[in-house]
Amino acid sequence: MKVEELLKGIKYVMPGVDQAQIVSEGADLITFEGQWVRSYDGRLSVSYPLETGLACSVLGKPLYDLLTKLGGGNVRMILEGDQFQLKGAGKKLTLQVVQRDLDQDVFDLSKASFVPLPKDFTEGVGLCFFSVAKDPTLGPLTGMYIEGKMILASDNFRISHYEMEGEIQGPVILPYECVTYITKMEGISEVAVDAPSWIHFRNEDGITLSSRLVSGEYRKDGILKILGVEKEGNYVFPDGLADAVTRAKVVGYEDSYDNPIVLLQREGKQLVVVGQKKGVGEYEERVAWEADFPEDGRMEMNPDFLMKVLKITKSFSVDKAGKFAIFTGKNFEHLEITKVI
Repeated sequence: MKVEELLKGIKYVMPGVDQAQIVSEGADLITFEGQWVRSYDGRLSVSYPLETGLACSVLGKPLYDLLTKLGGGNVRMILEGDQFQLKGAGKKLTLQVVQRDLDQDVFDLSKASFVPLPKDFTEGVGLCFFSVAKDPTLGPLTGMYIEGKMILASDNFRISHYEMEGEIQGPVILPYECVTYITKMEGISEVAVDAPSWIHFRNEDGITLSSRLVSGEYRKDGILKILGVEKEGNYVFPDGLADAVTRAKVVGYEDSYDNPIVLLQREGKQLVVVGQKKGVGEYEERVAWEADFPEDGRMEMNPDFLMKVLKITKSFSVDKAGKFAIFTGKNFEHLEITKVI
């Protein structure tokens, strides 16, 4: 087997390998199972179609780390007793086989009823992704809520809402780790909901993402009520803002949950874009802006989200109290707490 082919499969399943120093039993393993290579960290499982003929589990990180350094060529994988061996061109890696139950329910997808996803599912997830809470104390808000055509996310500082063209069986709450993988998974096309515990996504190549669902009650009614706040004013961001934000992000600071942040502030007829990181430096860029946005009004925003939303709309509104900035596009609404007063 070519190194590139094996590495591609291992790389796909690594998000399901727990690489922390202290992990639960089996969470740091990669499992070869006939026509599949799989991972399962207790919350997330990724299955990649790869014919090896093996049935064993080994530590995932050392196998992945070595494959990234082999450069190319061909390798053979064999089992000798309780040892897994990877051989090729005078090189040999030996890993201890770890006992693992290969019949775990998460690996058996034969009874899963896959149905097509709405065509704009990935787009909706990508837009709402930035509002999923990272604070573990927020319970269900650490997931993305999906019910029918609705995708909803909020971390108590921002709200994102997307209406898909089609429906998904629900309600379900996808955990942050699952949402992150979906945003990177190419060609995702099918879903199988195994409520109340699991959901499975599959792409055109048969790669399957299986995730535990977040339990608990999602405060959707209260969140949607806030999202329905009365809007006033219509402000249009200036041309060139996206490029300025890209540059400011280089030294933008991160909040306590590693979200990148840049500052936008109106000064006269200019929009000042600032990225600043303690111990690193500061970047400032001024962009001409003919707008009646409140003088000295300011917004602290995730630059990745801002660059994404600018491709949809350059317009936004605020509420009467100036507490929220609201972005509206086709099938999409986003509300963000600001400091405009």
